[in-house]
Amino acid sequence: MVFAKSVLLCATILSGIALVSHGASVGSYLDYCPSGWSEHYGRCFMFVKEKRSWADSELISEASLPQMNCQKLGGNLASVHTEDDYSFLKDLVKKLDATAPSFWIGMSDCQKEGTWMWSDGTRVDFTLWNPGEPNNVGEEDCVQGNWPNSNGWNDLSCGRDLGSVCVLRYFYG
Repeated sequence: MVFAKSVLLCATILSGIALVSHGASVGSYLDYCPSGWSEHYGRCFMFVKEKRSWADSELISEASLPQMNCQKLGGNLASVHTEDDYSFLKDLVKKLDATAPSFWIGMSDCQKEGTWMWSDGTRVDFTLWNPGEPNNVGEEDCVQGNWPNSNGWNDLSCGRDLGSVCVLRYFYG
């Protein structure tokens, strides 16, 4: 059952990924962030407190229709391209929910074990793995940020329920 869910997750993610490189444009131009979003270097981010699986946080599906998720909001789970980006995301999460020790970001290796991709299609040009990670213990194909007792990333089973950080898709000014 876990294998079937993983295959479905990967197929769904890959069918929705826009194959663009970092800095490329996706969506339509915005010169400000909409209400509820926070701007950081030309990108708009939102923390979604509701805890759900990586797929339900990212994708619009029958199961997620009544819930808020990144694609429904017009974006994807957040891609992180610098340490400053990641510090901004951690601060955003802590400001909005000090009890949330970890959150989903948009990285996954579900297509090929060990080949990490961002769900928004941008290039993986930065990583911040915790020591010993990624370790793929128990089919861990998705990435959580702000792992407890550390400031880096951990690979985690995609079915775990966490809050998430979304990024809007739009042209970079």
